[in-house]
Amino acid sequence: MAKRFRPSYFREKDEHLFKFGTMSMVYWDMAEEFRRVASEDLQENFYSRLAIPAIIIYCSTVEALINEQLAIQEAYTDDEDLQSEISRLKEENLQRKIKPAFKLFANGAQNLSENVVGNFIALVQLRNDFIHFRPDWDANLFDWPLRLKAAYERSKRELVDSDWTIYFNTKPILDWSEETTRAILNVFLDVTKGDKKRFFTNRI
Repeated sequence: MAKRFRPSYFREKDEHLFKFGTMSMVYWDMAEEFRRVASEDLQENFYSRLAIPAIIIYCSTVEALINEQLAIQEAYTDDEDLQSEISRLKEENLQRKIKPAFKLFANGAQNLSENVVGNFIALVQLRNDFIHFRPDWDANLFDWPLRLKAAYERSKRELVDSDWTIYFNTKPILDWSEETTRAILNVFLDVTKGDKKRFFTNRI
């Protein structure tokens, strides 16, 4: 059970009827808005720094959806082994929780496409490199971190003369980020019986 605190304002209040937030949809809307604004910026510029927050929030969308579904399953099961597995998964990083969470939601009835999960893991690695940026000032401009090789190869976008921070800020990569995220969200929404029309509705 996660440790919690209650702000003093709520100290005398009873339990609220609303239990589960849907931050995954909020994140999706945010990512789409970043992509829209970045796309406009990219009509006049080669790259847009707004692509970075779009990539970050796209990945957060998937993690939020998985965590929401884990919380729902945890709340409605008395199976101690299942509760223990859910608690463990909630603490895993995003790359490590994708496959076992999908298996749990699908009750082992189907497998997650290796292409879909491979693309998304590559996107998550790109997100991590933006969040935990570690420049190597002695490296050649054209020598990129090996950990980004999968993102470069899977995005299958035309190479340009730039370092990786510029290359991954371009419209083709932005579009690949959206396609990759939408693909994995679709399969998770399938196994959790999520409403795709409602999820992908533009609320901004």
